[in-house]
Amino acid sequence: MDQTPEHKPGAERAAWGEGRIAYAAHASHIQQLIAQKWPLIKIYRELESQLLGLSYQQFTYHVRRQTPKTAPAPRAQDDNGSVSAPEQSQTLETIERNQDEQNKTPNRTGKRFVPGPRVPDPSQLY
Repeated sequence: MDQTPEHKPGAERAAWGEGRIAYAAHASHIQQLIAQKWPLIKIYRELESQLLGLSYQQFTYHVRRQTPKTAPAPRAQDDNGSVSAPEQSQTLETIERNQDEQNKTPNRTGKRFVPGPRVPDPSQLY
């Protein structure tokens, strides 16, 4: 089930950049509604007339760009195998630093690729 509103035949498309300006004008109000767990489609429908022809797709694009990114906290396992709550001391910065360090480890074994024998051998073709 698609929740995007249908395109209205009489509606004019917003000029380039006007949608971004309209979103920025209402950004604080939109962030408050998101914090109150309002669905995006309801927020869009409430503000649709004030967004100067901004489409729902572009509205969600701006919401994704403006919403701060949060990483889920990793869960630690006890000796019993049960999952415990994450420690509060581990912050987003340490999580990002750990991910960066993991990405820096080389996956190469130090050996170069050596091709195997060609079948058929090109010297035997002519």
